Amino acid sequence: MSTVLNACHCGYTGALAGTQHRGLFYSLTCPECHRSVEAFTLEGLAENWNKPAEPKQVAEEARDV
Repeated sequence: MSTVLNACHCGYTGALAGTQHRGLFYSLTCPECHRSVEAFTLEGLAENWNKPAEPKQVAEEARDV
């Protein structure tokens, strides 16, 4: 499993804001576009961050539900 983080979907390649929340889970946030992901493990965090961006239409439809 890869722990290398890809650039943000917005193209930002700088440092990300990472947080460990009370030892329960981790989060990463892009300071440029505020995209955020969460996971219970560091490996899961990298996997969630590196997932391809959802098509815009699908993301908008999901909010309508």
